Amino acid sequence: MKPLLIFDVNETLLRVDALQPEFSQLFGDPHVLKEWFDAVVLYSQTATLIDNYEDFSTLAEQALDMVAAAKEVVIDDEDKRGILQRMLSLPAHPEVPAALEGLHVAGFRLVALTNSNHKAAESQLTNAGIRHLFERVLSVDAVRKFKPAPEVYAYAGSELKATPGEMLLIAAHPWDVQGAMRAGLRGAFIKRSGKSWFSKTLKPEFTAANLAELTAHLRATA
Repeated sequence: MKPLLIFDVNETLLRVDALQPEFSQLFGDPHVLKEWFDAVVLYSQTATLIDNYEDFSTLAEQALDMVAAAKEVVIDDEDKRGILQRMLSLPAHPEVPAALEGLHVAGFRLVALTNSNHKAAESQLTNAGIRHLFERVLSVDAVRKFKPAPEVYAYAGSELKATPGEMLLIAAHPWDVQGAMRAGLRGAFIKRSGKSWFSKTLKPEFTAANLAELTAHLRATA
């Protein structure tokens, strides 16, 4: 039986690195983008641990303030709004639209599960031209905890009427894949540029360089 495919969104499907020109302009260094996005992820997980949920966009703005203060760079509200607005129109990785279309045509069910709030996620996928390929868009807002909290994956199963073993979580983040696997889901790791697997004891079912390669694996093994 074909697994129900659960996709992470930011970095897995969409190119967060498309924001590099904005960070070059504001900070004089495109690599500050990674520092910022890593901080957003870190503080989303911190918010879950200390039970102080704020949505992803709010954390993204606060992390931008933090990075700017650390760099002693002054950014105004217009600059911040510009970056947060650009997050809603990130392009898909080049192979993503055709790969998703191939999975859809092959009869796989596709669902997005994201740390972004629901409204933002709908805008992101629509603006990237791939929303129509997804059966559902699920946000951690529903449980007020960020991935990789087990409640997030349990929520997906409840919404989709699926058991953990029927779902395959696909992400470019090892912590997301491992969180899903610890919750009983199957896992697939997309090894985007700059990403590598973390655990030596817990291995994903599939590892692929990009979504086109994973699509070929899934269609061959389903």
